[in-house]
Amino acid sequence: MPNGLRSCPNHLFKKMPKESLYEIHVLIAGRKYPLMVSTQEEDSVRELVRNLNSQIDELHARYASRLSKQDIMAMLLLTYGKELMEMQHKLADFEQYLDQLNDLDQLLDGTLSK
Repeated sequence: MPNGLRSCPNHLFKKMPKESLYEIHVLIAGRKYPLMVSTQEEDSVRELVRNLNSQIDELHARYASRLSKQDIMAMLLLTYGKELMEMQHKLADFEQYLDQLNDLDQLLDGTLSK
């Protein structure tokens, strides 16, 4: 295990009281990592790890002669980061449209109530 990993906050999703979390160990690219999860999160975390390992294996099979595991992990990090940014932009657009719809709804309510 890399030095300092245990001291890093490694809870993946939302802040929860430490008492409601427990430690699981996951294997990513052949390395074991401890993670703190809640009971509700464990299945989704394990699914994420399976998907990540599948993508690592696929890229490693395709590029093993040219890329190290670290290069493959960096490629996947960029891919996930790009997808996250795209989803954040879509969410911001959705929230803007929702605000506009709420404004229209209030305008209609005001007009119909007269």
